[in-house]
Amino acid sequence: MEVFKPFCGAKHGFIIGKILISRKVFKALIFSSLMKKISGGKYHPSRKKKLYERHSTSRLTSLSAEKRKDLRNKCGKIKKVLLSMDKAFVLDKKTNKGKVVKIKSVIQIPSNRYLKNILVKGAIIDTEMGKAKITNRPGQEGNIFAVLT
Repeated sequence: MEVFKPFCGAKHGFIIGKILISRKVFKALIFSSLMKKISGGKYHPSRKKKLYERHSTSRLTSLSAEKRKDLRNKCGKIKKVLLSMDKAFVLDKKTNKGKVVKIKSVIQIPSNRYLKNILVKGAIIDTEMGKAKITNRPGQEGNIFAVLT
């Protein structure tokens, strides 16, 4: 019994069990993981990635003394990123006043429960004013803004 049975002369797809899979998906499943052609030759990329296509390293802002870094962007723009910080600008919605306060600890990170003492958007932090939720992206913007919860 054939496992991969061509459908309509292998023009439209393959039947695996009772499922019809398109030719492109089939190639992606079978041959991209092996990085080899049916003939046995290797797939080679047509070119390397350009500088603007490359991903930057992830910057996880930790809870410690203040540390910043300047990165050069496209067109010579400079992005100020935050590597570590122990203070945050916390806004009290009841009085509509903000204050720079010290961060005591990170209570919870709803987006990823495995991260410890990392400051990301949505993280719930314990400050001198009380519990607050971070509303911006510290690794991208260079500062920490939070709202009391």
